[in-house]
Amino acid sequence: MDVRFGRGTTGEAEVKLNSQGEIRYITYDGLAKYDRVSAFTTVRLPAVDALKSNDPGLMLEGLGEDIAAVLGVPFRNFIVADQVHSSNVFAINAAFINQLGSPDYLIMSSMDGFITDLKRVPLLIFTADCLPIFLYDSSLDVAGLVHAGRKGTEAAITRLAVRDLVRKYNCAPEDITALIGSSIGPCCYPVDLWAENERQLREENVGEIVNPGICTGCNTDRFYSYRVEKGMLGRMVSVIMLR
Repeated sequence: MDVRFGRGTTGEAEVKLNSQGEIRYITYDGLAKYDRVSAFTTVRLPAVDALKSNDPGLMLEGLGEDIAAVLGVPFRNFIVADQVHSSNVFAINAAFINQLGSPDYLIMSSMDGFITDLKRVPLLIFTADCLPIFLYDSSLDVAGLVHAGRKGTEAAITRLAVRDLVRKYNCAPEDITALIGSSIGPCCYPVDLWAENERQLREENVGEIVNPGICTGCNTDRFYSYRVEKGMLGRMVSVIMLR
C-alpha cells in the first residue's frame, strides 16, 4: 500500500488495502495474524465525501450495510460510540445486550471506547486524526476499541481501557495486543499522541504494542485529516469484532 509513514513509529508493521463492494479499508498485520478477530479502518470513500457530515448516524446509513457485509454479520449488531472526547469506556456484555431488546444498531451517547467478550458484535468508532486504538487478548478472546484524541489521551482513556480489560474480564496485560491505527503523527501535530498512548500502554504492561506510524496528515489522499484539511467533515470508520 502506498502510504507515507510519520515519525515516531514503534517499528515495522505492514498494512494491507482491501476492497469489497463500495468499501475500501486497511487491515493491520499486528491483528490480522489472529484468526478470531476482525479489525480494520476504512479509507477515503466517495460515499463519505458525498455526505458532507460527520454525524455517526448519517455515516452508518451510507456505509453500514457494506461494512456489515465485510464482517459477515447483520448491520443491527453494531455498537457505535457517540464520542465526546471523554475517558468513558463501556463493557458490552451479554446482560447488556439482552436488556436492549432493540432490532437496530446502537449509538451509545457519551462513550469513547468499548470492551467486549461477545462474538459477532462489531464495535465502531469514527476518526479523522484521533487515534483508533485496537485491543485484543488472544488468550481469553476479549477485544476493545478506543477513540483517543488529545482530550481523551490527557484523560488516560487508553490506560483505563486496559485496566477495564483486566478488572472486568480477568485479562493478563501481557496477553493483550494494542494497535494504534491510522491517525495524526508528531510530524503534523505538535502534541505527540502516539508517544503518550504508547507510554500508557507500556506502563500497564501490555504485552505487544504495534504502531505502523501511518499519519493521516501526511496521507490525505488516503485518509481524512481534520487538522490538515481545516475542518474536513469526512471520517474513517474503525471496527473490531470477535468472530
